[in-house]
Amino acid sequence: MRKTVFAKGMYISDPKMYVLDIELSIGSLSQRVKLKADTGFNGGVFLPESFSEKFDEINIPGYPAPLILADGSRVMARLYLGNIEQIDKYRFDRAISIPIYCYGQGASLIGLELLNRWISEFNGIESYLTLYLMG
Repeated sequence: MRKTVFAKGMYISDPKMYVLDIELSIGSLSQRVKLKADTGFNGGVFLPESFSEKFDEINIPGYPAPLILADGSRVMARLYLGNIEQIDKYRFDRAISIPIYCYGQGASLIGLELLNRWISEFNGIESYLTLYLMG
C-alpha cells in the first residue's frame, strides 16, 4: 500500500506541540486556524469559548455537551457541527464533518477523531508532523 504526504505541521517549543494550519467552516463562516495536535484529546476540534461567542453572533446553533478535560474534570461545553475544508495546502474534495467543542480559554486543538483518519507521523528530530493518505 502506498503512502502519500498531504500535509505537514510544524513543531513549536512553547508549549511543546505540533501545529497544523487548518481551514474550518461552520455555517456561513470559514476561517483558517492553527490547531495543536493533541493525542490525549479523543474528539475532533476544541476551540476557546471566544469562538462560541462569534458563532452565536451570526446565529450558528450550538448545543450544550458534556466534555471531560485532560485533568479528568467534567464540564459543559458548546458543541457545533463544522467542516474541515483544508489542511496545510491540501484541499479535500469533500469537506470532513467534525464536532467542534468550545470551552474555556485554552489552546485550539485537533484530536484523535481526526488524526486517526490518516497515518500521522510525529518526527521529533526533524520537528514536524506529517499526515499521509493511504491509497
